[in-house]
Amino acid sequence: MAYRSILTLTLSHDYYGSTALPLRVLPADAPAFAKAGLLLRQTQNTVLVLADDGDEPPETIALDLRVTSPEVFTLTQGADWGHVLAFDVTGEAFEFDAGKASARLPQRRAQSLARLSFDVAGAHERACSVHFNTVEAFWAYHVTGARTSEDLEIIDTASQTTFSAQGMVILPDGREAFVIRSDSPLPARARPDQKFTLQRPSAFGPEPLVPVLPAAGISFKPIDQQPGVAARLQSDIYVSLW
Repeated sequence: MAYRSILTLTLSHDYYGSTALPLRVLPADAPAFAKAGLLLRQTQNTVLVLADDGDEPPETIALDLRVTSPEVFTLTQGADWGHVLAFDVTGEAFEFDAGKASARLPQRRAQSLARLSFDVAGAHERACSVHFNTVEAFWAYHVTGARTSEDLEIIDTASQTTFSAQGMVILPDGREAFVIRSDSPLPARARPDQKFTLQRPSAFGPEPLVPVLPAAGISFKPIDQQPGVAARLQSDIYVSLW
């Protein structure tokens, strides 16, 4: 029995980069998939759908992208915890966009990020890439400790990101923190490229206090929420100066 590839699917996600995505691709209708004599093989971020050379494959194949880590919903722009977003994928390149979903299928718990349907009619193999954009969030550094003061500043060594002081706040444990937040949201990355320095002005030039600040995590909170407007996100980062 010989098999031929009828679909090659390549997945990519801004957050994970070149590492394997926490997604498992499965047939949306497993019994029908098996009855049609199809096989699915996944190697990291590449998926192959194979058909028996002697059989005529179905005209359409639907695949579910199952998450193997719930963080995928937190990190993916447009992801919906309560629904499986269904798309009819056309062309060679597809970008996940919730606004273009053909249907929103309810799910009892967050399992599938999307259902993708592909037209595979014809004799030639179809190749398609699917890309997911990561969420963006403001980086808010909360500086605590005995050396904290309101003259602290954060500098981007690449001179691309600017920060503004947000003033003093009281943390839940009663400590005071001086907050410095990025002026624009930054895309979440498993390995961020940004390198920020915490410094204080002095008579002899800037005094570096933390040469390389920690990067943002994946815990986001909405800020400035308004009805009918997508909430902006913020990632809180805590730094102590002793």
